[in-house]
Amino acid sequence: AALVLELGSEEERSRKGAGARSFARTQILIHAMSVFNQQGLDETSVQDLLNAANISRRTFYKYFTSKLDVLESIFVLASKVMLARFESELPATRSRDELLDRFVHIYFDYQFSVGRIVGIMLEESLRAASPLAPHRQRLLDKVVVVLQREFSRLGLPAQDYWRLMGLLWALEGASMHLLTSPTSRADDLEACRRGMLLLWQQGMVA
Repeated sequence: AALVLELGSEEERSRKGAGARSFARTQILIHAMSVFNQQGLDETSVQDLLNAANISRRTFYKYFTSKLDVLESIFVLASKVMLARFESELPATRSRDELLDRFVHIYFDYQFSVGRIVGIMLEESLRAASPLAPHRQRLLDKVVVVLQREFSRLGLPAQDYWRLMGLLWALEGASMHLLTSPTSRADDLEACRRGMLLLWQQGMVA
């Protein structure tokens, strides 16, 4: 909810002009996150979203074309939140290990604080034909830029685009496995986080 309230008004202003904001649209996004978390994408209908937000079908289609359009908007907002954390917190680090530790911590904290919907969005964004796919690629490209900038700030060796992209794909795969596995436990998350941090540390150019 905080994610939508923080950035939803920004998105509305860009679409409709300064100062414009739709309470109905924000309500749809907030309630949709809960519905997707509980039911998943396939089992959720537009009617479920209407019922959750207590709005009419006409109001829904004023802002969205489908449930996937809603999920796309949530994905865009969630991506902005994670990127904003990287950009605000990573510059405070003072060494390579501190940078990587903070980066991996932020990534997993973002993924698992939002809930099951993150796995749903990530899985959907991996489909080449999905409208979420280009947003995912733009996010990854921006994260690479942030990391390359931080390595430069610390006076560390430059990191190749594809090396960083491959490590990001490993993070995606690990988090999606945990988010979509019904048998995942809390200690699995911490073990995965430690394993991914080790992979990143070993994968960097010395």
